[in-house]
Amino acid sequence: IPGKQLFSLVKRYLCVTSLLDQLSTDRPDTDKMTRLRRQFDFSMAMGSLICELVRVMGWVSDRTPGANIPYVEAQPRVVRSIFQPKAQNCPSVQVAALPSARPPAPKKKQERGFMQPHDFPSRNAYVDYIQENLKPGMTVKMLEDYDEISTGDEGIFRQSNNGMPPVQ
Repeated sequence: IPGKQLFSLVKRYLCVTSLLDQLSTDRPDTDKMTRLRRQFDFSMAMGSLICELVRVMGWVSDRTPGANIPYVEAQPRVVRSIFQPKAQNCPSVQVAALPSARPPAPKKKQERGFMQPHDFPSRNAYVDYIQENLKPGMTVKMLEDYDEISTGDEGIFRQSNNGMPPVQ
């Protein structure tokens, strides 16, 4: 699980455990409305934690209730960060996705520079392309949020970030 998502899960988990602790330490003479409010807050926090966990783990399906389209079980695919070393099926994040119908894109640079993620049949193909072509010292622009870096931030790519965010 990427750091930002793991942080979000831990934060929600700590909120749930704190609210549960408050509920379990309530004295019997506590106001009924206060207890109901704490139970409601706990239930909402637990629901939020479960929703976030389902989203992060890729357990969300694109199937809508009542749809006439038969549900096809999606095989989870492995998604790697472009900042990780190249490895066979590195299980850093599992995302359920249906296979793309798009044909594989050629492995060449386009006139505008690097190819975009939508030019590839899978995220892994894009990650492999970036790892093969990105060199230290190149100017980079983030296409999605990563830790403290926001979409659109520009900087110089370094092979090792020495504990600093990847775009400087």
